[in-house]
Amino acid sequence: MDGYEFVLMMPKQAGSTGISHVSIDWNPKGHIPPGVYDVPHFDVHFYLASTKERMKMTLDEASMKKCQKKPDAKLLPAGYIYAPQGEVKYMGAHWVDVKSPELNGSPFTHTFIYGTYDARVVFLEPMVTRAFLEGKAAVNAPIKQPETYQLAGKYFPTKYMSTRSPSKAS
Repeated sequence: MDGYEFVLMMPKQAGSTGISHVSIDWNPKGHIPPGVYDVPHFDVHFYLASTKERMKMTLDEASMKKCQKKPDAKLLPAGYIYAPQGEVKYMGAHWVDVKSPELNGSPFTHTFIYGTYDARVVFLEPMVTRAFLEGKAAVNAPIKQPETYQLAGKYFPTKYMSTRSPSKAS
């Protein structure tokens, strides 16, 4: 990764979410695929997998097989597909919404991605561009939901949002 990762561990009180930790990843040059996500942006991963489990996602031969192992279709929202070359070390496989604007001719501003490993959902990921954050725009977008969740009795997000506080100069 050409960027930077900052990891925040979740407090005990967040146990009802199933989220182990959050990583905020800064990608100053973006990432693949070219022409889509290759602009400066932040990826915010909400991990359902532990950091110990993530360290096993090395993309060696055995790990790559687990990375490419598809989950039950009910664990991902309708319209999400396995992203070509979307396997990332210490993360897993990335799944994208085919109806996302950036995959249909519009510039990438923000989007929501699911991640899997060994046939399980291991992260939930909103992404937002630096340009979008620097503008006056805000987002309050629904998150497409799967038919079922692998972690029964946990709370999962139904929307993601980003706002910009006005600067003192505004």
